[in-house]
Amino acid sequence: TAEKPTISKTTAMSSNSNLVESKVTTKSDQVVALKTKAAIQPKAVQGETGTWGTVDWTYDNSTDTYTFGGGIAGTSGAPWPQSSNLIFTDKVTLPTDCSNLFFGIQSIKGETCLDTSQITNMYSMFRTAKVTNLDLSYFDTSKVTNMNCMFDSCNSLTNLDLSNFDTSEVTDMSNMLKNLIGLRKLFWDKYGFYQLMQISPIL
Repeated sequence: TAEKPTISKTTAMSSNSNLVESKVTTKSDQVVALKTKAAIQPKAVQGETGTWGTVDWTYDNSTDTYTFGGGIAGTSGAPWPQSSNLIFTDKVTLPTDCSNLFFGIQSIKGETCLDTSQITNMYSMFRTAKVTNLDLSYFDTSKVTNMNCMFDSCNSLTNLDLSNFDTSEVTDMSNMLKNLIGLRKLFWDKYGFYQLMQISPIL
């Protein structure tokens, strides 16, 4: 069973005293096997194209990469299977329920193209993703109520900046940062997160 990381506060990262840098360490590299409700999609074939809601996509088999244009994403599930590489090139408005959306993906580029302003459910959104870096600086989380297991077992992440996250509507953040065995630096708004930690542990 994977041991929980420990977090120690260090120095403030900006003139905003609410923002703190945290270093995360762990004593074990074991990961608990996970069960998920994420849909298992078949891989596309070389040159295949499709539409996700109103968002056009193409698939490159040589790099196992799905490339997306702009539009409004569908609500019936994403077209990519786990372990895929994703590239977003234009604004994509995501649906209210994004649970398991990027579960197990290999990489993602163009995160800043994602419009998250309508999302209420981010349960397991990036769970077990193999990504080494995530740019969440443009994520609007003002309507999100569920962040349960959002980054659980993203073992390749070394730095995670959540300092812009609005957690004012969040009621469940349990296990949000569980099993992040590679994480070394975490940036967050200490007051918003600390208040929620009194309700449910995020590690």
